[in-house]
Amino acid sequence: MKIKKHKSRYYLDLIQYNDTGDVLAKARGIIWDEYVIADFVQDTQLYIDDLVGKTLMMSAKCNFHHQW
Repeated sequence: MKIKKHKSRYYLDLIQYNDTGDVLAKARGIIWDEYVIADFVQDTQLYIDDLVGKTLMMSAKCNFHHQW
């Protein structure tokens, strides 16, 4: 996951790679609500501003919502 910041918004780029480093899939999330950022900090014990510009290795589960 790569995190970028523009004004008060955080852009989270989720990228899935295969074993040889090729990109399999990409998705982008946007955080604009301060309460979501507070929950992120509480759940991960990581301050999001310290992560801007860095790449994180993580395991994530994404769900599809038919309306959004």
